[in-house]
Amino acid sequence: MAERYQLTHCGCIAHARRRFFEAIKALPKSEQKAATAAHESVRRIDALYDIEREAKGLSDAERALLRQQRAVQRLNALHE
Repeated sequence: MAERYQLTHCGCIAHARRRFFEAIKALPKSEQKAATAAHESVRRIDALYDIEREAKGLSDAERALLRQQRAVQRLNALHE
């Protein structure tokens, strides 16, 4: 079905975010406040959550447009 609609399965971003927090907790205490790739990933995911908060109350078409304009670029950067 995903192929039919040209969709890509990406998994749950909330579960991915949790794994990054677990990675931060696994660091030695002295390094948990340092800027790491895990911290950057959480920051990028939080930016996606901000977009979703903005999308609340919008019509389906408006929400889709907002996601295309703002979220796709951030998702691609997170993937890279």
